[in-house]
Amino acid sequence: MDQTKLKLLMQEVSRGAVSPEEATLRLKALPFEDLGFVKIDHHRQIRRGHPETIFAQGKTAEQVVEIVGRMRHHGGNVLATRCSQEVTAAVISKFPDMTHNVLGRTLTWSESKAEKRPGYIAIVCAGTSDLPVAEEAAVTCEMFGDAVKRVSDVGVAGLHRILGQREV
Repeated sequence: MDQTKLKLLMQEVSRGAVSPEEATLRLKALPFEDLGFVKIDHHRQIRRGHPETIFAQGKTAEQVVEIVGRMRHHGGNVLATRCSQEVTAAVISKFPDMTHNVLGRTLTWSESKAEKRPGYIAIVCAGTSDLPVAEEAAVTCEMFGDAVKRVSDVGVAGLHRILGQREV
């Protein structure tokens, strides 16, 4: 469903030709794009409030480039996680305006800023070896409109390190 069809559906609801319940059912069953190796859900933003995320681990660089290109073509924000150096180089080569978070191994592109939600999410990790996963989580939360406070190296060796972060 594209914006024109979505507008027509909304007009039908406004005129009373389609009930809000029926429109909701139609929107929940929106199509996806089948590239053979992946089915991209371009309408997840409408249904879930955030776009589909590309889990790049295990995909070839060419596959990720194709997915990013299709997502950008259809509009919306793009988030790719677990990006290898090879994937990152290929995507940045094709789309130099992508943002690369080296530590979090993420690639992002924002067509529009996500609506900010109240409060924040604390991303807490035990040690420095956990930083890549914590940073990936932080970037993901930020792409979905959440503010983040990062708390690192609070460890499991001493309760005092985590208790020192009680305020966060």
